[in-house]
Amino acid sequence: MKLLDIFLDCNALITRELIEARVQIVQHPQPIRYYPPVSVTGRLGKYTFVRAGYYWTISGPVPLTLARKMYNESGDVGRYDIHAEVFDSSRPPDDYIKVINWSEFYQILGFDPSKGSEALDNIVEENDAALRILRPPQFPGDLLRFGHKKVLGCIAVYHIDSQEGLNLFANIIRNAGLVSCPGQV
Repeated sequence: MKLLDIFLDCNALITRELIEARVQIVQHPQPIRYYPPVSVTGRLGKYTFVRAGYYWTISGPVPLTLARKMYNESGDVGRYDIHAEVFDSSRPPDDYIKVINWSEFYQILGFDPSKGSEALDNIVEENDAALRILRPPQFPGDLLRFGHKKVLGCIAVYHIDSQEGLNLFANIIRNAGLVSCPGQV
């Protein structure tokens, strides 16, 4: 993956990489605070793609069962180019599980579950801390026992070091049915 620096046309390079991965391009009116500052990011359903230096950062909850499958069944690209939570590790996703208690999460956000998912979307969009953990689990295998409660096991952030890894990650998310918004690539 080419290193971004202030002397490159970073936005054009980012756009090409997102197009190849079939990820929706998001233009920002002002550069976002990253190095180097860029005006283009990607969106695939609830997943946000931001290019930094020589890698991609993807934020959005990847269910633990899917993270394990990506790591175990995608060969060297899944194991060495797609990193759970940290920028340079080939450790399995189980080492980085984020445990989420949705009752406490809703309480922190001041969300009343009876108001529905649209109300939750509005709160999440206004709360940066919530952007990494957006939805209750979609796969029963991701519910873990934590004391007396069932909680979500997921990976909240990925770092990806190659175009092949970016393409693979986007395809896995699409194929798992995690992109359900109309108009998404």
